[in-house]
Amino acid sequence: MTLDHAFAELRRKSDTSAPIRLSLPTEAEVAAAEKELSISFHPAYRRFQLEVSDVDCGVLEPGLVLPNLQPYIDLRVIARDGWEAGVPGDSLPFCEDNGNYYFIDPSGTVRYWDHDSGGESGRRATFAEWILEDWLHDHEE
Repeated sequence: MTLDHAFAELRRKSDTSAPIRLSLPTEAEVAAAEKELSISFHPAYRRFQLEVSDVDCGVLEPGLVLPNLQPYIDLRVIARDGWEAGVPGDSLPFCEDNGNYYFIDPSGTVRYWDHDSGGESGRRATFAEWILEDWLHDHEE
């Protein structure tokens, strides 16, 4: 599974009838978010932000770096809340799911932090696999 394939599927399944359409962030906005969070985004996640973070798909909503977002979709809020919940500080919590967090570690592996167990649970995946198997799979059910 490639990132290009996952991005194409996101575009294909995006709800283009949404009343409010998001825009893609600029390189400067992505860099500002990295600086504010004191973390470098994994290249796959950086590409997601710059190329397809404007999609509207399913129930899961990965954090975005655009300014003036609602807290539930603001990556800065999601990341800080995830770290406070116990997600490792060298990883980026990028998607909150009922108090649990999907996070991407420095190697680019997406992992899952379960607040009930206070630790990592579930399988590990590449970011492309997470898009196709978790985010879009959830969209189809």
